[in-house]
Amino acid sequence: MDWQTFKQSFKQNDLARLYLFYGEEWYLREHYLAMLKKKIVGDGLEEFNFKTFSENVVFEDLQEAVDSYPVMQERKMVLVRDYDLFKANESVRERFAALIQDIPETCVLVFVFGETWKPDKRVKLFSLFGKVGAVVEFQRAAQTDLITWIKRHFLDLNHDISTELCEHLIFQCGNLMGNLLPEIEKISAYAKKEIIKKEDIDAVVSPCLETIVFDLTKAIVAKDYAQAIQITESLDAMKENAIGVMSLIGKQMRQLYCAGLVLKNGGTVRDFMLLWNMKSDFVAKKMLQSVRGVSVEWLRNALLLCEETDRKLKSGESFPAIRVFIARLAESGETL
Repeated sequence: MDWQTFKQSFKQNDLARLYLFYGEEWYLREHYLAMLKKKIVGDGLEEFNFKTFSENVVFEDLQEAVDSYPVMQERKMVLVRDYDLFKANESVRERFAALIQDIPETCVLVFVFGETWKPDKRVKLFSLFGKVGAVVEFQRAAQTDLITWIKRHFLDLNHDISTELCEHLIFQCGNLMGNLLPEIEKISAYAKKEIIKKEDIDAVVSPCLETIVFDLTKAIVAKDYAQAIQITESLDAMKENAIGVMSLIGKQMRQLYCAGLVLKNGGTVRDFMLLWNMKSDFVAKKMLQSVRGVSVEWLRNALLLCEETDRKLKSGESFPAIRVFIARLAESGETL
């Protein structure tokens, strides 16, 4: 079940006795978890009708919490965070299987996992969750949904923002709602007028790592090596992981190489988006614009140098290897 389906069932008060919440969109996960708690527990008697466990859960304590009756309410809620029962030994999984198949009508049991957790769908216990209750994955929102969400939050703060600037904000900060919300609040506090302008966004937002690396690769392709070195130095000062930075450089250089091939063969923005499964043309247009006038041969050879630098970093070198990578590009000119 995706979160939109869960949202509809929640509105219709069609609640299961068992839930498994996971996914990288942590804002939505925590938002609907809080709403679920409010619907079940309400504002009072939380001490009796809401119980939470961590990854160190003791099975007998959990069993007791599930079986006990709520106080002055129809149901109670039991929440288990980050206990990966799917990786437990067979006997423990069997005990959990028996527990979740016998959850009383007076209890809603919820297992919640963080952004990086992925389910092992081969385990029988996982399929049992889907049969008894609901497995809800909180994925990143689609671009159109995210733009609608951004506009609504700006309106709540008495501001208006265009679709184009919503795309610019997503490009700067990424497409996770939890990361965007504090930036929306900062922009709204800073903006002096009702209509949000690009200058308002650029003045206060904290660009995500992918956006910073995009500026770095854009500088490389534009042969602005001084700017590329400056960005690299700032990333080093920020204590970013050199392998992670180079991985992003490599990914974006592969995209730029593909963009160069698309242009060379008379392709369109749509063709490029299909190659990389892009949902929005905002970044696609930026990449195609970046490689206009750049030879495909130069892009291919720069990409090979990226891969060489990535191997060096994985063998123990650090940020100086990225600076050497940029310096080699600068020395090679168009001949690379």
